[in-house]
Amino acid sequence: MFAAVCAAFLAASCALVEKPNARRAAALIQGRALEDLTGVAVFLEVSGGTRVSVSVQNAPPGAHGVFVCQGATCADAREHFNPTRAPHGSRASGAHHAGDLGNLIVDANGVGSFELVVDDLSVNDPETSVIGKVLVIAERADDFTTQPNGNSGAKLACGEIYADRR
Repeated sequence: MFAAVCAAFLAASCALVEKPNARRAAALIQGRALEDLTGVAVFLEVSGGTRVSVSVQNAPPGAHGVFVCQGATCADAREHFNPTRAPHGSRASGAHHAGDLGNLIVDANGVGSFELVVDDLSVNDPETSVIGKVLVIAERADDFTTQPNGNSGAKLACGEIYADRR
């Protein structure tokens, strides 16, 4: 079932208006302690920025902070990706890390998803590329205030971001 959900999610992302020669990046998300928690994240350069799509299933209900973090593996995922050395914050209210993506809301059935287009992450630009980094879903909501991580708790799930050369 997970393979079917991932395939459908990736196919839907293909319908976006891609930039010429754009590559996609993706991460397969796996729960750290909750083995049933799975998901996928897709990064695709589109006109206006990079579309970030995240979808999970079998996750605890509620709000969970989502971040792109430094580190090549889930085990060594560190601080939020922050090439401009900005303070942690909300995309809606100004200064934020490039890796601060907001909160994923998971429903009572353990399913959650969101999409946003950001202008400070990329697939192709070496300075802002997500490739080789880690997508982290935190155990709690990001409060958008507490430095440096939004008081969002430990890693609930994560996935290494790789180039998807379809």
